[in-house]
Amino acid sequence: MNAIVLHRLTGGALFAGLLLTTASGCSASPTTVAHSAPAPLASSSPTVSVQNLARQYRGLPVRVRVTGPDDTAVKIRTRGGRRLLARGRTDQTGATTLTWTWKRTGRKTVVVKVGSHRLTTGLRVYKPRPATTPPSSVGQVRAVFSVGAQQQYLDCDGWGGPTVVLVSGAWGTAQDWDNEVAVWRQGGRVCRYDRPGLGQSPGRQGSVYVDSAVHARELRDLLRAAGERGPFEVVGHSYGGLIAQTFASLYPRQTAGMVLLDPVPLGFPQAWPSFGTTLEEASPRTYTDLISSSDSAAAGRPLAGMPLILVSAGVAPSWLPDNGFQVWRDAQTAQVAGCANCLHWVAEGATHQLQDTAPEMTTSAVETVRNALRDHRRLQA
Repeated sequence: MNAIVLHRLTGGALFAGLLLTTASGCSASPTTVAHSAPAPLASSSPTVSVQNLARQYRGLPVRVRVTGPDDTAVKIRTRGGRRLLARGRTDQTGATTLTWTWKRTGRKTVVVKVGSHRLTTGLRVYKPRPATTPPSSVGQVRAVFSVGAQQQYLDCDGWGGPTVVLVSGAWGTAQDWDNEVAVWRQGGRVCRYDRPGLGQSPGRQGSVYVDSAVHARELRDLLRAAGERGPFEVVGHSYGGLIAQTFASLYPRQTAGMVLLDPVPLGFPQAWPSFGTTLEEASPRTYTDLISSSDSAAAGRPLAGMPLILVSAGVAPSWLPDNGFQVWRDAQTAQVAGCANCLHWVAEGATHQLQDTAPEMTTSAVETVRNALRDHRRLQA
């Protein structure tokens, strides 16, 4: 007997799976679907699944990922077979991506047929709004891209917009997000990368004197070279928060929302000179002008209603004395004061590396902004 199983993933995306019982009558246990190309499925217990049947909009392309037995015909129709939406065939990995466009809004019932297997699920097609986030790119990207004089490593995976872009702090790499990235990719596409000279990216070419504007432009060029589609939800940690805000300042149409994880506060290098005005990182060394970076990040304010959550650490880091930490916290509070669509959370008991010390609050912030963008609503305190 066949069983239809619907799983709602983080962020509201809908995953529909048809689990086929084995000959003994015991159904196979649902498993987490990896976002990389799936391995061929065993014919003795095949699984058919559909991903990315999330909120859809009239006139905007729909991209649906179907996995099942390899080299098998796939058809997607409306109920009763009234309209053939898309057709294709799974490849040797047992996967295919199909695309179509809805012409009308309203409730829909979709029938997905993979070979002799069939599943049915309902969804709703909405009228698009001017701020509608387009579908994300599809497929796994793990490569070093040559962009201008620099080479940078990029890791993107998952389906569903807005694509979340993770920006690490000083000396940080893509691995800083290992604890959370798999969960976040269940609800949509997530990209992480290494700046030149860090992680899997070769050393910087040319001038070693940089600031957040240089890093923001390099990030934009990297995403463009990889074919990633915005606007993006940009998540920045520590110095990465200055890069994220500078990215929003330089490319407002490519920035849908932001999460700042204990960011270097705007104006802090000037307010607390002992913190230093130059940040050294990477191999070979690069020298980042923090005053110029802070000014570039502040240039984009006010944020014009963009949803933003700033999460502050509740415990001072070892590299910042208590009185300096109070200035740090006060500057973060002032940073979101008067912001039309911002929230300020404090991770009590957590230190600066919030991905490790406050993973649940970090995940909540990323998902809260992503859901607000998908539902076209303001953040709720």
